Amino acid sequence: MNPYFPFHALGFKCNPFRTLTDDEWGEIAVLPESLLAAAQAPTHLQILGALGRGKTTTLMGLYADLKRAGEHVAYEYIPEGQTRFNTPLNDLNIFLLDEAQRIKNFPQALNLRKVRVIFASHQNFASHFARHNQPLATCELDSITPDHLRRVIEKRLAYFAFNDQRPVHFADEAIEYLHEKFGSDLRGIERFLYEVFQNRMAAGTINADPLRNFHRLGANTNGSD
Repeated sequence: MNPYFPFHALGFKCNPFRTLTDDEWGEIAVLPESLLAAAQAPTHLQILGALGRGKTTTLMGLYADLKRAGEHVAYEYIPEGQTRFNTPLNDLNIFLLDEAQRIKNFPQALNLRKVRVIFASHQNFASHFARHNQPLATCELDSITPDHLRRVIEKRLAYFAFNDQRPVHFADEAIEYLHEKFGSDLRGIERFLYEVFQNRMAAGTINADPLRNFHRLGANTNGSD
């Protein structure tokens, strides 16, 4: 085994659950069907969810899809302590805004009649949009199905595998265990599986027992969005 590239022997370019770049998030994001349906409607859209539920991932996936579709779209993340956005809106028809609740006077700060806004937030802004007579759809990310979780995991494995012959497979019972243990906390699952892969150097099927045993060892599973 090459000590500098330990995952090559396992059939992966790197740990498939490592931190992703913005471009990788756009490629790997698995968007819920409810979100895709809401995104097709000609309304503003808010994406709500607790920490780690995939709000940023969802926005990055939408951004990649909209760019491929030829839309004039921009994405901006508002860091903690910042109270305004910096993206010029003149040439946009869709603006993706992350952590919108940090914007002072949101949504009044946007010209909602000229640009469609799709935003992620910890605060529900439905009443604010209603006051401005602006249609707003809502997608909540606080629950996922085991099937959606499987698609998220399999896409990560496929993206970082050297070829289509993925050497690691998650058994149904393993998916069920992760779903039962973490619920919709996708960030927590990613961090947990990162540690699992850092300590697992054998190909094959991952069942529930190894995950359960590893979790008992106190792997770091705290996540944030």
